[in-house]
Amino acid sequence: LALARAGGVDKARRQIDYLRQLPEGKYSGHWSTLGADLLEGELAFMRGDYAAAERCMAPAVQHIHAMGGGSREQKDIFKDVFLELQRRLGHTDQVIELAQQRLRANPRHIPSLAALAWAYGQTGQTSQQHHVCQQLISRGEEVRLHPQAPELFEARQALQAMA
Repeated sequence: LALARAGGVDKARRQIDYLRQLPEGKYSGHWSTLGADLLEGELAFMRGDYAAAERCMAPAVQHIHAMGGGSREQKDIFKDVFLELQRRLGHTDQVIELAQQRLRANPRHIPSLAALAWAYGQTGQTSQQHHVCQQLISRGEEVRLHPQAPELFEARQALQAMA
């Protein structure tokens, strides 16, 4: 992914091709299937092809715990990208489910709070949106998130609109 983001999309594609040549299953840590699908999905996401990104990433994200290698934090990044993908696709139910899963593991996860506030707003669940926006602002202050960070800006706007 770093290769693709730095303009080396061809090199990133070669890395995916290499992964696809690895043995399938546990022996390769599932990188020939799940890992390659995650990377393929990330490339599609970067191109703005959200439907293709979802097709590639959905099964891999569901089974990401089975992948060998990589830290929990690295795997969480894929979950965060998938959460943002669901948000961009407008899949509010998926956003709520994924954000709640992430928040059970880390109640201070700002991207999940922001996604949850967005989804509640989209579905007309104003009392839940209000509560989550307040949590988001509180968490942002705790970690000294820049006051103009998009997540905080959106939360403040939502609270003002509800007032």
